[in-house]
Amino acid sequence: MTRELRLAAYSTVAVAVLVILLDQYARWPSQIEPPPIDLPAGTRTAILLFHGSEGRDEPTLAALDQRSRELTAGMSAVSVVRYGWAPYSDAQFRAGAFGARVGEALGQELAGIGTLKAVHVIAHSTGAYIAAPLCEALKAAGRPVRVDITYLDPVGLRGILQPGWGEAVFARCGDYVEAYINADDPAPASSLPLQQAWTVDVTRAPGKDAFEAGGHRWPVKYFLDHATVDDILPGRHSHEQRARGVVEVRQAP
Repeated sequence: MTRELRLAAYSTVAVAVLVILLDQYARWPSQIEPPPIDLPAGTRTAILLFHGSEGRDEPTLAALDQRSRELTAGMSAVSVVRYGWAPYSDAQFRAGAFGARVGEALGQELAGIGTLKAVHVIAHSTGAYIAAPLCEALKAAGRPVRVDITYLDPVGLRGILQPGWGEAVFARCGDYVEAYINADDPAPASSLPLQQAWTVDVTRAPGKDAFEAGGHRWPVKYFLDHATVDDILPGRHSHEQRARGVVEVRQAP
C-alpha cells in the first residue's frame, strides 16, 4: 500500500470514528433538572406549547400562545403555558436527549396534579422531542389523563445517523396525535409524515407564498390561522374521525 493510500485509509477511519462518537454523544441520556411548569392550582385542562431550537421568543409560536388564550378565555380551570426550555433547546447535538429528559420530568410533575384531566401538547421543531416522553411519564403514573399531541414541523433526527426516527416513533404515545408538516424547508428530518399520526401536509397550502418567516415556521402559522377552539382543547378530535397514518394534503385549487 502506498503512503497516499495509507493516509486516505487512516483519514477514513478517523472520520468514521468521529461520526460514531458524535452520534453517541448526541444520544447520551441527560440528567438535567428542567424548571417546573407550575400550573395554576385547580387546573383541569392544560395546553402546553413547546418551542424549538433558538425559538424561545419565536413570534409565530408566541402568536399561537396568544390565540390559544383567546379561544379558551373564560373557560373554567383551563391553563395555557408556553414553556421555555432554553438553553437546552439550543444545544445543536443534544436537543433530543435534553428534550426527552424535559418531557420525562414534566410528565412526572403533571402526574402529581390531582385535578388534571386532559393535556394538549403543541410542539414545534425540536420541541417534538419533549412530547412523547411527557406523555409516557404521565401515563406511567396510572393517572386517567387524556393526552393529545400536535406536532408542528417536528424535527425527528436521533443522534446524527437516524433521520427517520421521529417519523416512526413520535406518535407512540397519545390519545390523539396529529402533525402539520412542510416538506421543502432545510430543517433536518422534518419533512415526512408521522406513521401513527393524522398528518396534514401544508407545503403547498394557500398563503405560504406570502409568509416571510420561512418554511420551517409555516406549519405553525398555518395552524395558528386555522385553529378553532376544537383544535386547541384536548378531546375534541379523535382517530375515529382522523385515522392514524392518513396524510391530508392542503393545497391551492
